[in-house]
Amino acid sequence: MERLGAPCVRDTFYSPNYPVFGAISSVPLTLPNTTFTCEHAFGEMYVFLSCTGRCKNTACPLESRGLVRHNSCNLKGNTAFTLARRQSLTAVVETKNGYDNMFFLCEVNGKCLKYDKVCDLVNDCGDYSDEVNCTNHFKCEANGVLIDPTKKCNGVIDCIDFSDECNSECGKEIISGGPLKVLAWVIGGLSVCLNAFSLYNGASKLEGANHNGLFNVVAKIMINIGDLITGIYLLTVATVDTFFHGDNYCQDRFTWLTSKSCASIGIMMAFGSGISLYSMTYLSLFRAKTLGTSRLAAPATFSWKHLFGFLMIIIVSLAVALVPIFPQLENFFVNGIFYDKRVRFFMADVNKEDHFSVLKAYYGSIAKKELSWSEIERLTNLMFTNDYGQLQRLKIHFYGNEGVCLFKYFVKTDDPQKLYVWTNIFVYVLCFIIISICYISIHNHARRSRANVNQISRYKFRGRTNGQCEPRSTQQRALDRLQRSVTMIILTDFLCWIPFFVICAFHTLEILDASFLYTYSSILILPINSVVNPLIYDEMVSKLRMKIQNLFKDCKIGNNPRAVECVNVDNIVMQNLAVPTGLE
Repeated sequence: MERLGAPCVRDTFYSPNYPVFGAISSVPLTLPNTTFTCEHAFGEMYVFLSCTGRCKNTACPLESRGLVRHNSCNLKGNTAFTLARRQSLTAVVETKNGYDNMFFLCEVNGKCLKYDKVCDLVNDCGDYSDEVNCTNHFKCEANGVLIDPTKKCNGVIDCIDFSDECNSECGKEIISGGPLKVLAWVIGGLSVCLNAFSLYNGASKLEGANHNGLFNVVAKIMINIGDLITGIYLLTVATVDTFFHGDNYCQDRFTWLTSKSCASIGIMMAFGSGISLYSMTYLSLFRAKTLGTSRLAAPATFSWKHLFGFLMIIIVSLAVALVPIFPQLENFFVNGIFYDKRVRFFMADVNKEDHFSVLKAYYGSIAKKELSWSEIERLTNLMFTNDYGQLQRLKIHFYGNEGVCLFKYFVKTDDPQKLYVWTNIFVYVLCFIIISICYISIHNHARRSRANVNQISRYKFRGRTNGQCEPRSTQQRALDRLQRSVTMIILTDFLCWIPFFVICAFHTLEILDASFLYTYSSILILPINSVVNPLIYDEMVSKLRMKIQNLFKDCKIGNNPRAVECVNVDNIVMQNLAVPTGLE
């Protein structure tokens, strides 16, 4: 009431809506001088507010009640009989202020209720007649259970049939919203196409590459493989959302979240992200280490040490992705259990804390402060008779947080998986720092090498007003291209990972509940590098991109009499910059 911010006034509540001789027919009240939704009012308060016109779009539940006769209900306390409407015998109950007839008469069984039992979310009449004319509830479709309307569409399942969360107003999908669905297909398709093209291009260079170039080619292939897997993950999620679950996902949600298919695509995404990021880091370290090595000098040998490094990237990436689903580690990584709908004692997914509180209430006391999932399973089975048969349960795995089946990056301080998650996040941050430092070093070294570069003149159109062309050196063009490549590498990594790290930290510190960002992270934030990387690291894709750009930068001036054709020299000699090859 205090939140309404409206002054209170005196009013009078009259009941019943017919005269009863000798009975109290009015109650003085102090109520807010405004109208509002009464979804938070229950029982007697709801009756008083709605019957005095304080509730918006709500009728008084007493208007349709029948006449309370002398034999209508079994009244408790000192009762007396009197006339109602001057013609019918009715019963009244003695109170400290006199006799009153303030009862609600149930329609079917003639049961009488006090006003505190009306519109209180409980079917006291047995026929719902005490609740049917109330607007302060939501009725579950399967069993008719009434819940607070604020619990509808709040993300928490309260109805056994999920009807409070799976309805026309708030039905959940794997990917919600048309724009996100389109982006999932577009980004996934681009990632697959660009990386498949880069893989083909890289494979064709393996045979003819020298030792130094071979490392670059293998590293780029590894990056392409990781990004290709990421693109396949995104297309798989989009396919499942569009063709398999769609609008039915809300009802099938926990079946999907506990499935091996969901775990598989989650592992796929974690594996692909690891390979791509670790390979970029390895390539960055190698390029920074070979600074100053001219292409004309004797190349470094592609040794077994380098091959072992790439093998370790694959093993570590796969281990990070697979560890959360090991059965031996279920106490650490299982997030909850989903029981079949026959067991109405549990709804939706039940975590360890909820299990423990239920089991403690059932058994009276439990010696252990924390139970393993196997102990919870045994104690839960003992709660049910053989009439239920084998109690069906599905375990919600590490990747089953949301329908996109992403690695569980968002954890809170009390989450047992916090250490594992933040160890991985710390490694990703470290990789980003290493990549940034290495490419900044490459760029700075290239600038210091300017004095050793042979100057190759070229003309570049500078303005359309006077048709003048201004000479620029090959060195400057090469540095410009190098600057763009380095900037793109650092900028895309920054835009991809740093905001995501900040969101993870805010969620852990409970500054922000980022659970709703899983879908956006899996479609917009994390996969974007899988599209950008081929444009940066692959020469063929980079050249194709530059040719498309040149179509819009034609140096010929159509009808200008002073126009000249500027010569564009594209065969830049990057080796004299002493920068590792393939950066572009």
